[in-house]
Amino acid sequence: MRHGRLRTVLFLMTTLPFGAAGALQGPAAPDDAKTIDEVVVTGRLASLRDAAARAEDRFYDRYNELNDDRQFDMHCVSEAPTGTRLAQRTCRIAYYEQALELESRAWMEAKTAPPAYSIYLLRYDDYRKHLAKVVATHPELMQLLEERNRLQQRYERELKRRRGGR
Repeated sequence: MRHGRLRTVLFLMTTLPFGAAGALQGPAAPDDAKTIDEVVVTGRLASLRDAAARAEDRFYDRYNELNDDRQFDMHCVSEAPTGTRLAQRTCRIAYYEQALELESRAWMEAKTAPPAYSIYLLRYDDYRKHLAKVVATHPELMQLLEERNRLQQRYERELKRRRGGR
């Protein structure tokens, strides 16, 4: 049963779209607590999205601490894609960031490099296996994933409700 839940949470973690990070604070956890059991968020839709993003940041911060392969670290930033001023939350695996840098540098120097997205796709299964291994080894990460997914689902339910079920 534990592995089934792990696969479900990892699937959700790697397939659900995600919003921008923000400033809403949930209730403080006791000093001796490792995670927050429940976060009660009221107010704007952005507050729900921001709470889910902060939960995701807590997961990736702890994952990056426990992860022994820096190529599989995850970094999340808020950035505006070319042609827009609207920032979006983007999370990238370290090896993909490095491939993007190499591709950009090669383009600037009129050289060739493998397409970064191809590198991303080639190594993605290895990343997923590594992520699953680290999460399975550290139960606190599973708790952080579950917290993030509860908040993300709450955000999506509220978004759907506000859109009239669409």
